[in-house]
Order: sequence, then structure tokens, then C-alpha cells
Amino acid sequence: MSADYFTYIGPFDRDIDALSEKGYVICDGREYTFKKKQKVSIGDKVQFYWAVLRQKTEGGYDNI
Repeated sequence: MSADYFTYIGPFDRDIDALSEKGYVICDGREYTFKKKQKVSIGDKVQFYWAVLRQKTEGGYDNI
């Protein structure tokens, strides 16, 4: 496990799947890219979204 990966859990009404591949999150002045995104549903109703985020490094984003 690396210290620059984080778990994102977001509300049902913020569809992160609709973001482009260049979409990112800013939190506390730091930028994070989505490495994996998924919605969690029960039946046809979205409950929440989760993702794995990677913190941007000083030299840019890793291509992992």
C-alpha cells in the first residue's frame, strides 16, 4: 500500500462516472486523480459512489 492512494466515498447524486478521464478532486489544496470509479446500487437505485484516488506528485501524475 502506498501513502498517496486514497478511498473516495461520495453521495448518490454526484455521478463521478460522468466525469472525463481527466477529472480530478481537490481537497485541502491537493489534487487527486481517479484510478478506479464505481457506483454502488441496490436494484436500480444508486446508493453511493466509490473510487480509488491517487495524489498528484510534484512531477505530475503517475501512469499506473
